[in-house]
This record gives sequence, structure tokens and C-alpha cells, in this order.
Amino acid sequence: MKPEDFDSYWHQLEEELSQVESAPECTEIPLRSTSEGKVFGLYITSLGGYRIFAYYCVPLGEGPFPVMYRLPNYGSVVHIPPYEERCQYISIALCHRGQRLSDQPFAASYPGLLTHGIDSPQTYVYREIAGDCIRVMDFVLTREEVDQDKISL
Repeated sequence: MKPEDFDSYWHQLEEELSQVESAPECTEIPLRSTSEGKVFGLYITSLGGYRIFAYYCVPLGEGPFPVMYRLPNYGSVVHIPPYEERCQYISIALCHRGQRLSDQPFAASYPGLLTHGIDSPQTYVYREIAGDCIRVMDFVLTREEVDQDKISL
């Protein structure tokens, strides 16, 4: 059974996120791009004004393209999406706050991240990480190269 304040908790997070200007910066990473697609480094602002990083990969050819969004795992490093995936889909791999490339000003401890701030639902780091995930999805939904009907998480 979900807690009484479950819905209001998540609505509050979404409201806080809507008050933050995302200010996306999407720059090609030529070393990672191929003749089948381009790889970009995406910096975007999340909760608390925190700048997060994601790999944003777009196949070459006529779009719009379906999306494969790789949510972050429990580890310090996030890798570029696999080549075969990048050739067929818009592929996103998020580095949430604390992970490498998103580790300033907060560098997550492993182990330790899982319980960081767990004493309160408002200070638990995974509340902000959920916000990071939502922020990147908000960006994806604004892109003309994205097939809005074919987004999978």
C-alpha cells in the first residue's frame, strides 16, 4: 500500500523541477560519432540548479527515430550506449548527480549512495536522482528527431 502523501510527494518534485530553467547544451563529440550516427554530450540543469550530463546519440538518416533511454545504474561510471543501439535509436545514457561527468559539486560514494540522506524523504539523494531522470525525459520530449510514439525506458 502506498503512503498517503505518495502522490503529493511526486507532484511536489515535478513542481520544483518545472521552476528550474533546463538550459540544455548539446555538443557533438566527434571522437564518438560514426558514419551511422552522431554522439552528443548533453548538459542540462536539474533540481537545485545542478548540471547533469547525458550521452545523447542520434542515428543518421530520416527521422523521427524511436528512443532508447538508459536510466542510470548503481555505479560511478556510465558508458556511451552500445554501437548497435545508436545505429537504430536515439539513445540516451544519463549520468545522474554524483556519477562521473555529473560529479561536481557532489561526488557519490560507492558504496554509500544508496543510503545518502535516507533519514528524510526530502533529503534522500534518490529523490533528486529521480528529478534528474525526469529532466532528461523532458528534454527528449522537445526534440523533433524523436518519434514521440516510440519511446521506451
